Amino acid sequence: MGIENTRRFEVLPNPTNGEFKIIVNKISDSEILSLTIIDVKGNVVYNNANFTTQNFDFGQYAKGIYMVQLNSSVGYKNSKRVSLVD
Repeated sequence: MGIENTRRFEVLPNPTNGEFKIIVNKISDSEILSLTIIDVKGNVVYNNANFTTQNFDFGQYAKGIYMVQLNSSVGYKNSKRVSLVD
């Protein structure tokens, strides 16, 4: 998928104290995005099969690293880490 697609998915700010925003730029209005957030133990802590840009508050979750995975109905797949710090 190349450099062009890396702009489509951002986690801001990162690292975070718990509040962050995931920004996604769709290719088209018909594109369906699914988003999953997984903790370091492999537990799914968030899953949304029809995701759009959204704010999150993970202040109640344990500090550490979480994997954010984005999958698209047009074949785009990417993952990024988000670090929860004090």
